[in-house]
Amino acid sequence: MHLRERWLRLLGPMPQRVPLEVEVQSIEEQPDHRRVLLIYATEKDARTEAYLLEPLEPKAERLPAAVVFHATTDAHIRQPVGLASAPTRHLGLALVRRGFVVLCPKCFIYGYRGKTWLDAVAELELVAPGLCGMGKMLWDGMRAVDVLMERGDVLPGAIAAVGHSLGAKETLYLAAFDERVCAAVASEGGIALGSSNWDASWYLGERVEILRRERRDHDDLLLLGAPRPFLIVGGGSADGPLARELADRARQRAREWGLECRCEVMLHEAGHDFPETVREQAFDWLENQLGLRAGGHSAFSRIR
Repeated sequence: MHLRERWLRLLGPMPQRVPLEVEVQSIEEQPDHRRVLLIYATEKDARTEAYLLEPLEPKAERLPAAVVFHATTDAHIRQPVGLASAPTRHLGLALVRRGFVVLCPKCFIYGYRGKTWLDAVAELELVAPGLCGMGKMLWDGMRAVDVLMERGDVLPGAIAAVGHSLGAKETLYLAAFDERVCAAVASEGGIALGSSNWDASWYLGERVEILRRERRDHDDLLLLGAPRPFLIVGGGSADGPLARELADRARQRAREWGLECRCEVMLHEAGHDFPETVREQAFDWLENQLGLRAGGHSAFSRIR
């Protein structure tokens, strides 16, 4: 069976696409951007919230765009837009200030059909039998890209996915399965199966055991995303040397198959965080990969 099909079968049957029916809940003007709270349909009888950030002074008629996934926090979508603590997690705010249109969607564990965490997982099992939590996160990520693609001011060839921790996991899957994502940055997600709690019920659950028995890991997903560039940022907590081994294995497999795998790794020593200096280097890399900066691909220190 084809690699992509094997993984999609593992994740479970995806919902049917329905019209987005985007509704604006509020608009707040900031000094350099506009913050818009949206509600839209992810599937039949299920809607979600997301913050949309728009530059007040766009540099062109069509702009680069990013789906930015929040970390594990009760603040959920408020965090990446700068409305909650941990400024190093204000990833959406940093990108809109670089000229991106940014959409920050809420993970389903924070309110799916009125339920949260384990109750949300149980609800998912009822309404979408066979679909695991990570499959739901992937579906919702694709719906977020749908929202961006409906906008007339988004450049289709310059769409990124970005996330930290929980959001990095969502970034990994979205970049692997949605070819509209042109480049991605995943910070401290625990990319390798042995690096994080992938066996949690809201991620892969018991399906992790299937992967282990078959000796498969997320280098498969790095291959599925090839040749689109993917940057793993690790602070030595969730991602460290094991992430580099995984990326090396993906690149080796790609060479054997006659493919190019543009997966890179950037390691720092700040633990489970995304320090501002590291974030700015990573976003410089992202802009280079999307063709938004002069000078071609980045070659800053600590990336290889």
